[in-house]
Amino acid sequence: RTASGFREVQYVEFGYDKLLEAMEARGVKPTELLLSADGFRAYLEAARYQDYHPDYYKETPDYLAQKQVQHYLSTVITPVEGKPIWMDVASSTSPFAEILTRLYGIKVYRQDLSYPPGVEGLRVGSDASAIPLPDGAVGRVSLHCSFEHFEGNADSEFMRELGRILRPGGSAAIIPLYVSNTYRILTNPYYWLKRGVPREAGCQVTVSRDYWENHGRFYDWEALERRVLRPLKGAGLSYEFIRVTVPPGIDYPPFLVLKIVKPLGA
Repeated sequence: RTASGFREVQYVEFGYDKLLEAMEARGVKPTELLLSADGFRAYLEAARYQDYHPDYYKETPDYLAQKQVQHYLSTVITPVEGKPIWMDVASSTSPFAEILTRLYGIKVYRQDLSYPPGVEGLRVGSDASAIPLPDGAVGRVSLHCSFEHFEGNADSEFMRELGRILRPGGSAAIIPLYVSNTYRILTNPYYWLKRGVPREAGCQVTVSRDYWENHGRFYDWEALERRVLRPLKGAGLSYEFIRVTVPPGIDYPPFLVLKIVKPLGA
């Protein structure tokens, strides 16, 4: 709402300079990471999206490029070392699990709420806050443009579940971490008849028809600390913020990543 009436926003307008200031005031400084152009190019040549996954976002090449950046970043921030068992959370139709298996020969679980309930081979159908795998079952966890869609308290509960399923020394990366100067849920009215209007006390609901999801949570510092960082630390995990800048030619402004680690001995 503005002085002259309502204005529809594009979600790319959301700034997060105040969040960075709040982090700095608490002595929390993100690690700066410039994505390697050569490394990214080598990853694309090896992954061969067009050969093996030609239908993946074929109608939206800009968004495909962003997904490719996210996939490559996972291999940089949570490296494939020692043949870890991996889980791609909220995997849906992503080819990332297949790419990891083909390039590195590792075991990769795919988890998504849309899959049939239970574990069938390497496919896990469940809520991300209640994953039906044993304690310490995985060494790496990836989330690509998915954590923001966790509704209700699923974000906090996932932190506790992550503490359970990660083995000591294991790590996870939320790529990207959606943040804003205002704590808000972004939504498209297209979904309201089927899914309902997202609501949360103390959270601004922002409407945009450019956003093709019913629920996208953007944290300010207070909400991030309360809903993510405290539950994370309570689960025995540590974290690091990483601010990523991509090479020229990719339409992707600098963004934040949350890396989570389960310390050895935890």
